[in-house]
Amino acid sequence: MPKLARTLCLAPALVATVCMGAGTTAANAATAPHMQAMRVARRLFAGTLPASLRTTMLEHASTPVAPNTALLLDTDPVPLSVAGLSYQMELSAFTVTDSFGSPPEMDVALWRFSRANGRVTGEQEHVYGYSSTEMTMTAAKGLSRLQLNSHRSFPATSVDSTFSPTSVESDSCRLYTGGHGTFAEAVGTLSSKRFRIGTGTSPFFGTITTRPQTAFALADPGCLTGGGTIITSGSQIRFYAPCAGRETIQSGSPFGATSLDAEVGFRGRNAYLLAATGETSVTTSTAHLAIGLEPASGMPAPAHSAAGARAKLRTGQNPMFAGAARFVSTTAPVRSALRGCTYERHLYHFRALRYHGTLAPAGSPLRVLFDTAPFPFAARSATLVIRSYTR
Repeated sequence: MPKLARTLCLAPALVATVCMGAGTTAANAATAPHMQAMRVARRLFAGTLPASLRTTMLEHASTPVAPNTALLLDTDPVPLSVAGLSYQMELSAFTVTDSFGSPPEMDVALWRFSRANGRVTGEQEHVYGYSSTEMTMTAAKGLSRLQLNSHRSFPATSVDSTFSPTSVESDSCRLYTGGHGTFAEAVGTLSSKRFRIGTGTSPFFGTITTRPQTAFALADPGCLTGGGTIITSGSQIRFYAPCAGRETIQSGSPFGATSLDAEVGFRGRNAYLLAATGETSVTTSTAHLAIGLEPASGMPAPAHSAAGARAKLRTGQNPMFAGAARFVSTTAPVRSALRGCTYERHLYHFRALRYHGTLAPAGSPLRVLFDTAPFPFAARSATLVIRSYTR
């Protein structure tokens, strides 16, 4: 299920499980809309450049598909057994042809689930990203062929793969930049002359040589609606976001190197913890993500007043976390206006109290049980949000 946009997200299968009882913070993290927004912005920017600039600035500018076409390659998951654990691996690649400042991107994601009594209780994912102007990603019109070649961009990673479609669908569409183009998507096979992914993490995952065999490809020349029609109406439509949980503790930004979210669900039955950390260089990136479910008793109701708040965060039955932490506010709360949200198609109203403070280890330090290496959370700034719901 992971796509290229999953550099900072998790599999929707688990997120859906979490959201049934733990609000929507995990769902927001899972969509990672900023990745797609960045790609759309780059495509729009590239479309404003003179043709001479678009076609001469980069080596990979020459391609049979139209300039400013977004290409996506996404392989089907491949099972891997790593130190007795069952993982799935998927490769994704993306580029915008003939676009200044937009080198191809390639991600390799590996993920596994934990289960109890047939129920998914946790997931961890490790994403290794690569991007270089020396890497090429080209396609023929109609996606009759697509090739991804990393050349000599990365010392330990080398991929030279060709996608050949077995089924192609296409449709005409209106473009962002005006005029019309052809949107195409295909499923097919993937053959590789070279396939070596050097993760740089050991024993999980070392160097991966297992080759994906089948894939999905897409070519989007900048379609407004992917071939559909935009309909406007004078009727007023009001949008309500899904209801979040009873309490939420957030530390770090979801767009930063390290972040932690913990939340008790809307009904107060379950809680979850979601953590992400990673590092980025000029041409490579690594992201580690984990989410785990636990009883709501792991986040007992906080003690709070107009002066401040204290909250506990425990992980006794969480499959992906261990240890404990304590939140202590450093400011008086900020009270929100009355707001609306939806849960199971019903409208609810709530007010929220927001406390800023510090999340610090309590006894055994809070840590994420990544297979690559446990990651400890030191004391850091955090926010506690307490929501009071009415119909």
